[in-house]
Amino acid sequence: MLAWSRARRDARALRARAPAADPAGTPPPRASTGRGAASTGGGRADIRPFRLADAGPAGPSAAAQRPPWRQILLGGAIMVALGGWWWIVNVVRWGAFQPETPGFPLGQYLGDDWGAYREILINGTILRWWGSFGWFEVNLTTVPVRTGTALVIFFFALALIRARNWRIRVDLLLLLWVTWGLFGLMAVQSAKNFDKQFHVSGISGRYLYAGLVSLAIGIGLGAAATGRYLSRVMPLLFLAGAVTLQVWSISMVFPHFWRPEDGDLGDAWDDMTAWSPWSEGTLVLIAVAVCALAVATLVGCLWVLVIGERDARPSRPGRGVVLTDSRTQGLREAARNRAARLHRDTLASGQPRPDGPEGAQPTSLPAPGGPPAPSTEADEAAKTDETAKTDEANEADGARHPQPR
Repeated sequence: MLAWSRARRDARALRARAPAADPAGTPPPRASTGRGAASTGGGRADIRPFRLADAGPAGPSAAAQRPPWRQILLGGAIMVALGGWWWIVNVVRWGAFQPETPGFPLGQYLGDDWGAYREILINGTILRWWGSFGWFEVNLTTVPVRTGTALVIFFFALALIRARNWRIRVDLLLLLWVTWGLFGLMAVQSAKNFDKQFHVSGISGRYLYAGLVSLAIGIGLGAAATGRYLSRVMPLLFLAGAVTLQVWSISMVFPHFWRPEDGDLGDAWDDMTAWSPWSEGTLVLIAVAVCALAVATLVGCLWVLVIGERDARPSRPGRGVVLTDSRTQGLREAARNRAARLHRDTLASGQPRPDGPEGAQPTSLPAPGGPPAPSTEADEAAKTDETAKTDEANEADGARHPQPR
């Protein structure tokens, strides 16, 4: 709906700005459908380059300005088919989206203390979002939880601050609606149970995991906004933080649930494999795959740190740019077409052809203040080659310093 409203506003603004920007009604340069040239009238093709910014905005399409009912209905049907059917079945069978489970143990009793409930709702959700295991028996300590939460807020805020315009900021804020929406649903359901029983229940950080990808996009944009050199270190720092939290969690989970008294981690592994529905070989294969993925991720982070930015750096002056044969041939063909067009314009202006009946005149320097001497075929070929070289240089310079749209 936001994209639709933006398209309508852009179309209105473009229509209101068009008469003032171009009172003569001259259409902007536009690319034709044949050979990438633009028509200049008279049947000739104008192959002179121009910047897209000079052509003016084309404006949103007519389809973008129509209400997106088809997208809304199709997206809603897909969401209901993939994830909403469970809640519909609950309403049909039990009369509630999240019915109570018979014999399910109630949570902590707080009495009629809504202040204590709000503290558990906020702090408990954050703690359990980062890591609470079992029946919340093993929890990460407050140091990594508060540090990680502060980093998430910092990088997302940095992405908002460093965004180029308000549209991007609104898009970033929309990325948070999944997390905030799920938190609101969880809070409403939990508050209803607390108001009826004064027990805390239904609060868990895993309910918000559907918003992890959206948060990762904002955090990644914030990390990339830290600067050209610091942003290249960020992937390695994030990987180090992730490995640290994983090792920290395993070091707490294994002793609590699996390691016997006076035992070691090997005994804990034996107890876990004895309980697991998977065979020990499958568990070893999973562990090896996780380690291999971690190593591959480390290689990728080091590549970004050392080599990854090399191709994106602008070339130093004097460094040659190697073009493919097809690219070079296309540039030379465009230069020949341009030279031929200039030659036709010269003939149309009434000047004699060098190879006409009067005979070719020798090349000579023009007299001071006089007209230039006509060129011969050799001169024309030299100009063609020179134009091709100039086009190649301009094309290479445009590749190094592209113009924004």
